[in-house]
Amino acid sequence: MCRDDRRVALVPASDLDYDRLRSIRHREPMQIETRYTRMGNLQRWYRGLVSRIAEGIDVSPEALHCECKFKAGLIEQIIMVKAATIGAGVAVRLKSTSYSAMDQTSFERYVDVATEILCRDYLGDISSRARQKLILEWVGHRPK
Repeated sequence: MCRDDRRVALVPASDLDYDRLRSIRHREPMQIETRYTRMGNLQRWYRGLVSRIAEGIDVSPEALHCECKFKAGLIEQIIMVKAATIGAGVAVRLKSTSYSAMDQTSFERYVDVATEILCRDYLGDISSRARQKLILEWVGHRPK
């Protein structure tokens, strides 16, 4: 669904949405939950930034993404592990940032925090102005 600019109404965003809207019963009370779907342009921008920094520090982009999630506090579960060879330890299950697990607003907040982490921990020796110039060169302006 999307909001029609000409009037205060929600209208179908696609033909599939139109069919779904037609299937709703008329004149019966219901509750609606508004969630904003994720936009791919911010996802591509973030993943591009992670990839460039990962390449520069010689780690995989996925490993760097997981490290950012850990440092940003996206922890779903902490698991106590007991192994004969190492004794007791801890394993961490990170929250997902996938489209189905995180809405646009939450993902935008995560990208804000992750960008700060990347700049602080991996581009810290570079001046703020030089960092901004590098990021602009690597992945362009951050999408709105």
